[in-house]
Amino acid sequence: MFEKLFLIVKRTASPILNSDEALRGQEEFVSIEASSALIETLKEHLEKGKLDELVRYFSEEIAESSSVTKNAVRRFASKLREHYSVKFEESLSIASAIVVDSMRAISKRMISDEDEDFTLESVLTVISGQRKEMINLVARTIKGRIVQPI
Repeated sequence: MFEKLFLIVKRTASPILNSDEALRGQEEFVSIEASSALIETLKEHLEKGKLDELVRYFSEEIAESSSVTKNAVRRFASKLREHYSVKFEESLSIASAIVVDSMRAISKRMISDEDEDFTLESVLTVISGQRKEMINLVARTIKGRIVQPI
């Protein structure tokens, strides 16, 4: 599941990174950093009890203004600055483009019938550490909402 998420992020990030001279050739490493930031953000929201917010987030149009997006952008931008010496404004711009486009692609893939193993329920369950109580809570929360494709 994490590999599928990484591949979506990498596909999304490659054109953006190829246009940046400092990051060109670093797509693999930077995509790992972006994927890590997304997973950390989702896990943090789960740990803080914001499951309904995550379900809503992936059920609706991915908004740049949502706390999920903002948190992931900040995390990823920080990694860009720390590990790749990208300047502050540029790191936010790159992180925002990659995070928003990746989250939209991930959401679209989760909602589609394209891959039964890559659903919102399966992703959140794996991120939660597959704790039985979380698996049941995720399933109940998702089933309580009507998830429409974007």
